[in-house]
Amino acid sequence: DEFFALCDDNSKVIKAELVKVISAHKDWHDDVCKLLAQKKSAKRETALMIIENQGADAYRTELEKAYATEKSDKLKSKISELLGSEAKPAEISDEDLVTALTKGTKSKKVLWLFEQPFAPIHFTDDTIAEDIYLLLLTYANPDEGTLPPEGKTLAQKLKADELETFALEVLSRWLEKGAEAKTKWTMYFAAIYGGDEAINCLTDYIKEWSKQSLNMRVALAVKAVNAVALNGSSYALMTVDNISRKYKSRAVRAAAVDALANAAKQLGLTTQELADKIVPDMGFDEKMCRTFDFGSRKFSVYLTPQLDIEIFEGEKKLKNLPKIGVNDDPALAEKATADFKEMKKQMKTVVDAQKQRLEYVLMLDRKWTAEAWKALFVKNPLMHCFAIGLIWGIYEKGCLKTSFRYLDDGSFTNSDDDEIELSEVMQIGLVHPLELTEHEKEAWLEQLDDYEIIQPFDQLRRKVYKVAEIDKNKTACEIFKNTEITNTTLVNRMTKAGWYKGQAQDAGFFYEFIRNDISGKGKDPDGKLVNIGMTAELKFSGTYIGYYEIEDVTVEELYFRLPDAAYNDNMKLGDVSPRYYSEVVLQLKKAINK
Repeated sequence: DEFFALCDDNSKVIKAELVKVISAHKDWHDDVCKLLAQKKSAKRETALMIIENQGADAYRTELEKAYATEKSDKLKSKISELLGSEAKPAEISDEDLVTALTKGTKSKKVLWLFEQPFAPIHFTDDTIAEDIYLLLLTYANPDEGTLPPEGKTLAQKLKADELETFALEVLSRWLEKGAEAKTKWTMYFAAIYGGDEAINCLTDYIKEWSKQSLNMRVALAVKAVNAVALNGSSYALMTVDNISRKYKSRAVRAAAVDALANAAKQLGLTTQELADKIVPDMGFDEKMCRTFDFGSRKFSVYLTPQLDIEIFEGEKKLKNLPKIGVNDDPALAEKATADFKEMKKQMKTVVDAQKQRLEYVLMLDRKWTAEAWKALFVKNPLMHCFAIGLIWGIYEKGCLKTSFRYLDDGSFTNSDDDEIELSEVMQIGLVHPLELTEHEKEAWLEQLDDYEIIQPFDQLRRKVYKVAEIDKNKTACEIFKNTEITNTTLVNRMTKAGWYKGQAQDAGFFYEFIRNDISGKGKDPDGKLVNIGMTAELKFSGTYIGYYEIEDVTVEELYFRLPDAAYNDNMKLGDVSPRYYSEVVLQLKKAINK
């Protein structure tokens, strides 16, 4: 009874613990049903979290009843997800929406946006949308993590380019007012309707807010990650995927991981499969070509194996896209020029993100079926360029059977430069150099040199580290023990490498750096949701978590464990993935200079 009485507690930590405890007791079924029928939405939400953990089949009747009466769009959507059906919102007129969404004093919450007029926005039939419609559109903002059907219905009636401009202006006005947390729905609205420019703007602010010491700004960065994910475009989700690996803030990275898991779940994919599907093709066809039409002239832009671009007018190679000429169609030429500039800008972001992702894939030992590998690395023009510069492996039960290279002409060759065929039942992954003999590695390096291929990142020449036979039953890696380094150097290098500070203890000191490398979500034998991946922890003598004087600190042991394991439930070094062990030690060698 005391557990259930706490189910509307505002603390996310307490709620998470309650859900974990109650979920373990399937004999409390009737109490969970009563919780689902409570008036407070917080209690109903907790009930749905428990039901998700225990399995919806045991609650199907109660869920169907709850779906019929649920008022919250967010919870209704969750119930629909658990039932395995799509929520179908009832048809409602714009007038009824105005009444429902702006009744009472609700509309006053957004009137600050309209103190200055906006540029005219037109419906698709060219009539002008009045301010009341725009106010309604902005107020139909999403609950966190969901996209309300009302907003989508209203937005579809407006011209897309003008709506995008309007959304960007809304974001600009919110930022000018200091990006107040109480009106954070504004960034959700802008992220959904403001196109790639809004995504880029929010990404810059996520980076800035996540660096600040104010908890409220870090919390806003977390919300902004969720907003970007709600956009749903390949570019937006790729940005979130990049944040999940790259950012220093633990909270921001965790939010990105959760946002990707949520997006993947809605599409019926794993997070790794989602990461593959959201790689944009940048408008290039399977011949690595994209055409820009000026009306009187057309320009072919080709993607090279080195991930550069080459521009041709007919057979004449150009240094850049030319300026608009007097004989060109102004509208076509202006659009083509703008598209070309946007492509070049996005190109750098996408290429950098995929380089980092593939190097991360090397660390986490991702495998593809032959069909999935071809879909990503043969058919996607951008990833095709990555594929031909890397060495791949065919695996059986996790063990490398043979390595191969993908050639630009679509064929496959082994280290002896003999052509091979791929079978559809193969498991394919990036080869790690610790899996190759010295002879195999030298053969591949020679072949790459012969074909003048530069790898997109250092794959074959990277240093490898193995657990010594004598240390395999130990839980502590002592390679770095007793190494002295200044605290500022250690903090800066470790956070840059993707590690975050441990919890502050007495006098505000922390004594460890931790990295969580989570590749997705799964279920344990009991059906509970768990994180898939690895955690590494480096202990040291400690330093102040905030501002500190420069002083020497001493590095101590390195430990490994599963992401959801207890704090001291460390793995034997011999049980740690050899790749993960090697890559973590490589990172620390660079950070500590040992």
